[in-house]
Amino acid sequence: MYIRFFIGHDVIAQAQSGTGKTATFSISILQRIDINFKETQALILAPTRELAQQIQKVVLALGDYMGVTCYACVGGTKVQDDMKRLESGVQIVVGTPGRVHDMLSRSILRRKNIKMLVLDEADEMLKEGFKEQIYNIFVMMPEDIQTILISATMATEILNVTKRFMENPIKILVKKEELTLEGIRQFYINVERENNKMDTLCDLYETMSITKAVIFCNTRRKVEFLTEKLSARDFTVSAMCGNMDQKDRETIMKEFRSGSSRILIATDLLARGIDVQQVNIVINYDLPNNRENYIHRFTATLNNLTNCIKCIGEASTTISVRHDVIAQAQSGTGKTATFSISILQRIDINFKETQALILAPTRELAQQIQKVVLALGDYMGVTCYACVGGTKVQDDMKRLESGVQIVVGTPGRVHDMLSRSILRRKNIKMLVLDEADEMLKEGFKEQIYNIFVMMPEDIQTILISATMATEILNVTKRFMDNPIKILVKKEELTLEGIRQFYINVERENNKLDTLCDLYETMSITKAVIFCNTRRKVEFLTEKLSARDFTVSAICGNMDQKDRETIMKEFRSGSSRILIATDLLARGIDVQQVNIVINYDIPNNRENYIHRIGRGGRFGRRGVAINFVTEEDRSVLRDIEQFYNTRIQEMPMSVADFL
Repeated sequence: MYIRFFIGHDVIAQAQSGTGKTATFSISILQRIDINFKETQALILAPTRELAQQIQKVVLALGDYMGVTCYACVGGTKVQDDMKRLESGVQIVVGTPGRVHDMLSRSILRRKNIKMLVLDEADEMLKEGFKEQIYNIFVMMPEDIQTILISATMATEILNVTKRFMENPIKILVKKEELTLEGIRQFYINVERENNKMDTLCDLYETMSITKAVIFCNTRRKVEFLTEKLSARDFTVSAMCGNMDQKDRETIMKEFRSGSSRILIATDLLARGIDVQQVNIVINYDLPNNRENYIHRFTATLNNLTNCIKCIGEASTTISVRHDVIAQAQSGTGKTATFSISILQRIDINFKETQALILAPTRELAQQIQKVVLALGDYMGVTCYACVGGTKVQDDMKRLESGVQIVVGTPGRVHDMLSRSILRRKNIKMLVLDEADEMLKEGFKEQIYNIFVMMPEDIQTILISATMATEILNVTKRFMDNPIKILVKKEELTLEGIRQFYINVERENNKLDTLCDLYETMSITKAVIFCNTRRKVEFLTEKLSARDFTVSAICGNMDQKDRETIMKEFRSGSSRILIATDLLARGIDVQQVNIVINYDIPNNRENYIHRIGRGGRFGRRGVAINFVTEEDRSVLRDIEQFYNTRIQEMPMSVADFL
């Protein structure tokens, strides 16, 4: 989906709610904004005021370091305010069709410099209510406008409508069976008849722990009825319908987001893209009349890229304006995708020489990054090669000599290829160090510096990692030019969505039996078990295999092909337990890992974050369990103090957190 945005094609893209589609098209727009030109250069249309204002917030958050201007031009506000703001010049306008059409018709919204038109929730926008208005807006746009349609659902009749105003668009569609949202468990309650719904709802609240809930009804009348009945039973509720005054709607949303109200009752007005944190339950009091809205109603519980927007979003726009950057972001928030997108933006696809170099501390991480780059760059036909140790030097030489646009590699092999002049450096524009804290420690530091010395003088350098110690930042002064630093406070580093516990095993000899007991009592999809030494990995693998567990093990001294085979088996599910040293703690993305077990507490407190980041990837829930001996207690306390977090003793009900 991402890359065709960048090279000017019209696009029809379907993406699940909660996967960061707003952030994706926002980044694409920001990449094309001329920050020194104050006229409107991009127009985003949304079906509701709330969604338009939500998009505006995302654009402003991502574009903060650019100083970009973005204005929400929506109904329910004073026309004079819109006129005044638009006449002063706004680079990105987000709005609802009616008000935008009005501003264009009055020539208040100046259209001649608009390069991109984005329709979010396009299926809703192209229904009868908006169709002609959208077409009229399109007719007013410049001839060479790039049009992008994005939605979680995309019916065939909607695709047919687009033929009126899109030129041979690229279609990226999802099969219907792939549309339901991963990470959302769906259930039904047979209430038999309408009159039983109210009591069932109240019973539900008495038996469940609900942080925030959105309850959907099909009509305004039903919303008002339910609000009245729940209020009479002493529930603190808010209600939201389309006929409300704009200020009232904003006040209600603000209260719900802040937690003043924990139940929001709404019509399908709210089902379109509104992002509310900590919603853990969506209740369809009425099943939706429109089957597409079933997916959209779930949107409120998925916020996969929140951290990406908060931390990496700032980095991506900074990267796009070509500053040196030091960026810190939590594991599992899409930082690899973010710097990959930024690199792909700057690749000249018709030029076959190396234009970007990405360094990673391990072979596995380098190969993982290569896969992400190739997946994102699939429609461009970009070339990307993993240049890592443990493979034949001759293979690398042959591939690099033929020309590769993006090289991902480990420092040793990359340094070797640069020294031999096999990896040609004169056209490299960007150097990215992933897991930079690991790369700038003593083992790699001089090698990294030597690689940097070989780079062109005007190279843009980007350092990205989940942790970033002060001493590492000091090292960067040797080869970075006044970098922008986007750092996270230590107390914000522990991973949202990962519940952390410890088990007091008292002494080392008790760990194995404790581990086996754990497996008998819990439902574990996939688990990664970390040990501090290769010897411990081999010991544990042998003992668990003897007890009929199917396990895999991976250590740094293994042959590269063996490591690849083991990772492939674990990803495919052939093996559900992977025992590893800290080799695996750096950036390896394995889906469906729901438990990380620290059989040994890590020697390095920074590695604690990297280890537990293997679970709960991209918004999924996960659990980290630490085996603690008497000798480990002080180490665990140090980790708690360092990250300002609390690691609780594991409860009997730990399975509830999975």
